[in-house]
Amino acid sequence: MPARAKAPAGIAALATTMVLLLSACAHPTDAGGQPKYQDFAGYSDEYRKATERLDLPARSTWPELMPSPEDNARYAIGVGTTKAELAWLCEWEKEWLEHSSNPRKAATILNEIKRIESFQVFTVAMDDISRDEVRANIKRAERGDQSGIQRDVQANC
Repeated sequence: MPARAKAPAGIAALATTMVLLLSACAHPTDAGGQPKYQDFAGYSDEYRKATERLDLPARSTWPELMPSPEDNARYAIGVGTTKAELAWLCEWEKEWLEHSSNPRKAATILNEIKRIESFQVFTVAMDDISRDEVRANIKRAERGDQSGIQRDVQANC
């Protein structure tokens, strides 16, 4: 049984990595069908714009982006937004875990977390399995079960 308990966290970490890697496949392409890419400045600007439209919990801050150590690294269009939206989700999930014993506060925070379903990371970058896992975590949280959100925070935040 202990090995089984660890599997979802590993799967969640793999899923997040795949979202970032595969997001290039789910974003705008040029006339030849190739994903459009940008340099670090473009990626950083896309991330900044996404952070400007998203609010974090009061004590949270946005993670700083670090350029790739590779010379001339290119970033698929949309990955900056995906990165910001995943950071947003992590911060709100941590906030929910901190306040889950207060039903009124937890419900308010969970309503904020539910916004993820309208975000690019959910509608474009995630596959069906990842979307189902996010929805299942929210359903568990609605019943007061911390396990799904806790697993996601441990694996991805």
